[in-house]
Amino acid sequence: MKGLNPTELANTMIGPGSFYRYSSYHSLTCLQNATATKMLANHSLHSKNFVITGGSSGIGFALALSLAHAGGRVILAEHNQTRGVEAAHKISQMAHNLLVHSVAIDLANFSSVIWASGEIRSIMPHIHGIFCNAAMTPASFRLEPITVDGFNRMFQINFLGHAILIQKLIAALRPVQGKCIFMLSGVAYGGCWDEGCLKLHDISRAAKSPRYTMSSYMISKYAMGFYLAELGRREPFVKVFSVDPGLVNTKAEVSAWSWQKTCNSLSLPQPCPLTPDQGAQTPAWLVVSEHATTGNFFYLCTQVLSPWHIYAQKYGDEEELKLQQEVFALALGTSVGDASDQHAFIAKHVHQLSWFDMLSCTVLLKYIFSWQKSNALH
Repeated sequence: MKGLNPTELANTMIGPGSFYRYSSYHSLTCLQNATATKMLANHSLHSKNFVITGGSSGIGFALALSLAHAGGRVILAEHNQTRGVEAAHKISQMAHNLLVHSVAIDLANFSSVIWASGEIRSIMPHIHGIFCNAAMTPASFRLEPITVDGFNRMFQINFLGHAILIQKLIAALRPVQGKCIFMLSGVAYGGCWDEGCLKLHDISRAAKSPRYTMSSYMISKYAMGFYLAELGRREPFVKVFSVDPGLVNTKAEVSAWSWQKTCNSLSLPQPCPLTPDQGAQTPAWLVVSEHATTGNFFYLCTQVLSPWHIYAQKYGDEEELKLQQEVFALALGTSVGDASDQHAFIAKHVHQLSWFDMLSCTVLLKYIFSWQKSNALH
């Protein structure tokens, strides 16, 4: 990144809130209090098609509404079909745009993802943008942790399910040079730079874990970022981006005091927390930007150092590319339907972590996410 000292930046990013502290000290393309609605106000997206997972509330809803206001056709890919239909109807009315649809999808079920991709293609022959917004956190512990496909539910929703969806829709992106945009929390990946959270066997272990843990949540997000980085390297006609939306208030039941405590503890810039419309501004900006470089990581419309770049600095470019390709292969093994090979791939790379690795990683994760108890994490 031009004008930056990568070593100094990598050092500052290891620790709670340091990513945000770095960003607040540098020139940003869009303002902290800008919104997705304002970002697209002077743009026409007529004849453009977009797919958003998790679009019935929060950032996804705000982003869908801004795209619909600009004239785009939008599909909400929703696990809860009733909520999806209601949200699509509400957006249509608010934006005066009848081209808003809902398609049922369960990212924790490979068959459902494949079926949903077929439904999406029947509505949209070409796709200009896929927004991987849906996510599951350990707060959803009431659900069975292992899916019907034999994977950790959180890992499958946050990573494998989205990867399959992209692979099944990639042919619709290529003709129009479409974009894949993934919502990757800076706080989330910031906890995965300890030695015990970086190796492929940790990703493989998280894939089969019978428990919901913060470590598995972070690793699932981390894996999706590496997958997209490799996708961007392989696909000359598809642009891919990862986005940190900032700390966004999507939990109406969380008190203002709890939010402010979180903002202060992580030294986040004001205003904090952001509204969903403010959190959606960077993906909205990426829709219309002609200057954003594919395969990179963005915060407040600004390219910042990504997890894969930090990994390369720590372990070397060859090791980073190797991990990137192995994570991609893990996802691709599922997307082409060869589940047996993918299970074998994971089994091959699962090794026992040392107690020191597990303890050091767990301590860091607990520190960063101590405020998760208040359900303040999006």
